[in-house]
Amino acid sequence: MEPVKARGRPRKLLLAKNVAKKRCAIYDSNATSSPLLRLPPEIRNRIWRYVFGGNEVLIVSPDGSSGSIRHSLCHLDNTMQEEASLIRSDDQLIRHSHQARHQSCLDWTRPRRPALSLMALQACRQLHKEARLLPYHDNSFVFDSAAGLEAFIRALVPAQSQAIRSICAVDTMGPAQATLTTALLDVRLLHLEQLVVFFELNGGHREFSFKRNVDFRNRKAKAWLQFRRLQLTTVLVVPCRIENIFANKRVDPEMLELWAREVERALLEPYDRDGIARRQEEKRAERRRQSELDIERKERIRASGKLRTLER
Repeated sequence: MEPVKARGRPRKLLLAKNVAKKRCAIYDSNATSSPLLRLPPEIRNRIWRYVFGGNEVLIVSPDGSSGSIRHSLCHLDNTMQEEASLIRSDDQLIRHSHQARHQSCLDWTRPRRPALSLMALQACRQLHKEARLLPYHDNSFVFDSAAGLEAFIRALVPAQSQAIRSICAVDTMGPAQATLTTALLDVRLLHLEQLVVFFELNGGHREFSFKRNVDFRNRKAKAWLQFRRLQLTTVLVVPCRIENIFANKRVDPEMLELWAREVERALLEPYDRDGIARRQEEKRAERRRQSELDIERKERIRASGKLRTLER
């Protein structure tokens, strides 16, 4: 997978609608003469999935210098879901941060850093047609921040983002929020099935009292509860202990874990799209009615003022 610019459209991986007749003859010849393309479709699909799928793709947020989204393949033994389950099962286990755990995976100085290559999709048109969305459908994408998630989704064409099934994101509990709009989620992540969220408290938050800051908890929960509208099948929301921060008396680990469980349960609750749309329409109708009443009241005040002027 080549680096994608955070701004602007990436290179398209979908087929063009209009194809020259000369090229169609070449495509038909490849389909009948290639030993690979003559294989049954089921076998070809297994080959494509082995080549393009089965990975955890680490997405790094755009930096200020290049503005590009970089990626690497995770080569750790545990998947992110397994890591989340391990953290949840061991209450006393203190974990390193996301960056520390994947330091070897994200070492950009390595000459042979593992990366997901899409060059095979350029071999022929039929291969491209059959496998163009498998890198997004059959891989799990891991983001180091909510900003990285939004930048990556916006950089893809809709068909690519709609093919994504599994996402893992890290929230460092800083002031930045997940800013994916409901319209963007409905269009770009329509078929998302699995979501794993790690909430990390690092050394910079030692003086932060999570228990007392109710407004901060509500804003964080609201930012991630937007994903509830996607009808997720698997959700894991895990507070991650970083270094020795939980030794600080101002940080309550039980409160953080309870809050994470509540967010997880809310994400798995059935989403009443029609009911929410109906309530939103009722609110809009109430605002319109209130606006009309305000206009009428102002008109009466203006008319009474003119009447007093005439009486004088």
